[in-house]
Amino acid sequence: MHFSKKVFKKYIDEIDPEKTFFTKEDLDSLKVYENTIDDEINGEPVVFFKQASRFFNKEVVKTSAYYKKILSAPFDFSANEDVQLDGDKIDYVSNEQLLFDRWRKKLKYMTLERYVDLQELQEKNKGKEG
Repeated sequence: MHFSKKVFKKYIDEIDPEKTFFTKEDLDSLKVYENTIDDEINGEPVVFFKQASRFFNKEVVKTSAYYKKILSAPFDFSANEDVQLDGDKIDYVSNEQLLFDRWRKKLKYMTLERYVDLQELQEKNKGKEG
């Protein structure tokens, strides 16, 4: 694999390991730089990292809005859903709605996980004062 492609992949994997910030379209827009990163390292104007940073910052703002919307209503725990949190086992989603749904499922899972942790803590402390 070409050095630039390795750097590109490593960088994207580091900033979005769970594939919850970028869509496939975002990633495709950044891929125009995947063969020029070595040129940037060797003195050409730095474009990729600035552009990737702009994309990422935009996605963080969007994700903040997702959180607010998702957490504004109770989760439906009666719905039987699957969530995959391992970024190596999933691909980037093709649109914003699928990205939103990925976040919704992730937050629902985290809520259930926290609930189970609290139940276990309660059970562990049963009969203890305080």
